[in-house]
Amino acid sequence: MQIGFIGTGTIAAAMVRGLSTLAAPPEILVSPRSEAISRSLAAEFPNVRRAASNREVAVAEMVVFNPFDFFTEPY
Repeated sequence: MQIGFIGTGTIAAAMVRGLSTLAAPPEILVSPRSEAISRSLAAEFPNVRRAASNREVAVAEMVVFNPFDFFTEPY
């Protein structure tokens, strides 16, 4: 299963870290919205890949839209 996160801020990073520490972590695709966080997650966990765009994330098997990132990070 592939899980995609659109909106990669503090809350999404916590969810990605939690999922990535499972015994059999899913493949995770993160949006490039927060460059520092998305690059850090991809470097930290082998099951995480940084997408080129939100559109790429939108075609994942399961997509998590994190609206809180839009309120906590500047555009």
